[in-house]
Amino acid sequence: MMARHFPLSLHHGRALQSALLAVLCVAAGLLWTAPQAAAQTIIDMNTGQVRPKTADDYSQERGIKERQRADSLAYIDHVRRALNAMAADSLQEAESRLHQALKLRPDAPGNYLLKHHLGDIALAHNDWRQAVTLYTDVLAGHHDYLPSRYHRAVCYYELGSLTAAAEDCAAILRLNPSAEERTRLLFLRAAIQAKGHHPDLAMEDIEIILREDPENTAAALMKARLLDDMGQRQAALDLLTTFVAAHPEMAEGFTARAQLLDAMGRTEAAIDDYAAALRLTPDDAYLYRDRAALYLKMGQKAAARRDLDAAVKYGMPRAALHDMYRQTQR
Repeated sequence: MMARHFPLSLHHGRALQSALLAVLCVAAGLLWTAPQAAAQTIIDMNTGQVRPKTADDYSQERGIKERQRADSLAYIDHVRRALNAMAADSLQEAESRLHQALKLRPDAPGNYLLKHHLGDIALAHNDWRQAVTLYTDVLAGHHDYLPSRYHRAVCYYELGSLTAAAEDCAAILRLNPSAEERTRLLFLRAAIQAKGHHPDLAMEDIEIILREDPENTAAALMKARLLDDMGQRQAALDLLTTFVAAHPEMAEGFTARAQLLDAMGRTEAAIDDYAAALRLTPDDAYLYRDRAALYLKMGQKAAARRDLDAAVKYGMPRAALHDMYRQTQR
């Protein structure tokens, strides 16, 4: 079975960060807004009578406003630092800053954006359930906020809640997403259908993407996988052979073909494709592991051990390869 792929970006560009800060500044009252006339009278809560404001009333009012402004400045500072931390992959700091901002201004109108980012951090940690909870909280007050709905659909997909994932996809389509967003959505919906053992329905969405964008490499690789799922292995192999000829710089094509060749029992040809993929991405631990599995199948234990050692060198925990190492010693 070939690996699945669908696009998902956690990080946002500088322009989006600046826009988010501007929105939050307005929400916190730190940018210019039209002046409002101050009330000159108040209702005395003891007597119920309307009376003119005294100097003490004005002083208390100024103190409240100063505290609110200080909280707002701290709120914006936490948000700015959180976004910078996310851009630097410092997710723990970003999460802490976002929580501090929410604690300072729990009723700020822009808090749904902070909760969305917390959902993204949970998603990055593969904490699908926590991410779903956060995105659902966002959508409760902002039903049409597309990023939260899309990312929630991704989480539902990972959790195997395919009906819920499909429902979120349908809701996004009703929002008239942009062409780029629609492509991402169709890709996700195809992945949902494939995971639900409906490759024919998944193929319909992939064909739409390829009609609109014939150069979409992710869709081409997905189509090959779906052909395999539909029992059309030779067609899948032909497609991948055409793909690697057109995109010799993409390790993904050689990897997909290696996996298919292995499934077809053509182990030596699969080894050659893994070698081609590794020439393009020589630090990919997973490729070394997968090629080691083929070497073990062929009885080439020394070669398998070299690949396992390379997988460890490039970051794969040795414990995760324990059983494979044992097979090299038999």
